[in-house]
Amino acid sequence: MTDIFENPNNYENPAGTETKLTCPNCGFELDAGQEFCHKCGCRTALAYEISDSIEAFNFALQEKKKGKKKKTLIIIAIVLVVLVVGGVAGYFLYFEPNSRYAEALELYENKEYEEAAAIFTELGGFKDSEARAESCDNAIKQEKYDAAIAKASDEGKYGEAIEILTELGDFLDSEEKIAEYEADYFEALQYTYAFIQRGYFMDFGITLCVIVVLNDVDTYNVSSSIALSHLYEGTSYSTYYYNSLFDNGYATVVSSSAAEEFVSLLDATAAYNLYIISAMELLANPPERYEALYEALTAVYDAYAEYHSFANTSTSLSSSAYISDVLKYTEAIDVANTEILSLDERIDDIYEEADESN
Repeated sequence: MTDIFENPNNYENPAGTETKLTCPNCGFELDAGQEFCHKCGCRTALAYEISDSIEAFNFALQEKKKGKKKKTLIIIAIVLVVLVVGGVAGYFLYFEPNSRYAEALELYENKEYEEAAAIFTELGGFKDSEARAESCDNAIKQEKYDAAIAKASDEGKYGEAIEILTELGDFLDSEEKIAEYEADYFEALQYTYAFIQRGYFMDFGITLCVIVVLNDVDTYNVSSSIALSHLYEGTSYSTYYYNSLFDNGYATVVSSSAAEEFVSLLDATAAYNLYIISAMELLANPPERYEALYEALTAVYDAYAEYHSFANTSTSLSSSAYISDVLKYTEAIDVANTEILSLDERIDDIYEEADESN
């Protein structure tokens, strides 16, 4: 077939026999291998064979080219897919983790340890993320530890300090500090109880002064309610102030030592009460082992606070009513004291020591 394409005139009968060929159009006798009739120009059978062969060859050639082109396109597509997948994988496996890692380092440097720890934990085994996450955790614990020490040492808030240290578990000497601060907290309970008892007896002194004054008033037949009103609301206890109302009798009462002591105690208990309030605030958030004792101390304080308010701003209308109110408030304090001492008798140790030294 190749020879035909190179030189059609060399075409011979395949059977090797010489055959006369005639033009299919005009019947003119043709020479062997002749593609066109020299007389009418019509194509011969050989020409059709050659044409068909050429067309078949071209078709096969085109199919081959198409196959190569298709294969090339497939290869290109595969390469592109590999590049895209590789790029995406590279981003998520290298560039993205590196970016997140750098972000976490910056957060760590800015002492934003919780945020940094979250990213390092997310990165898992990337670089030294696991070790960095542990460092963040230790830094967070260190901050909490320092805060607990400050609350106890600088602010006296032992309950809050113990609560923080309990969360830290065995970090540094947290367990030893808890034992230390529990002892300090109990001592603070003892001192606060002693302060309350001291405040209670100061207020009791006020009410005793009032009772003495009321007895003097009765001696001079002066109204008890008026005497109480002037005693609690007056800004001056001079003889002149009361002489304007009660010529002689009330002036004598007001200038008595009981009235003077009353004024002195009013000022002292007002300031002392503020000190007791501050002491109670420091005891907030008690450690678990002292919760019941703290509740009992709160009951003692509440009873004292009511008595303190009465002793400093009495609204009683007579001597008998005043004495009745005093008995009511002091009885409430006695009940609260009995309750707290039943929980732990040591609560009274500091007050007893101070009382004995006085």
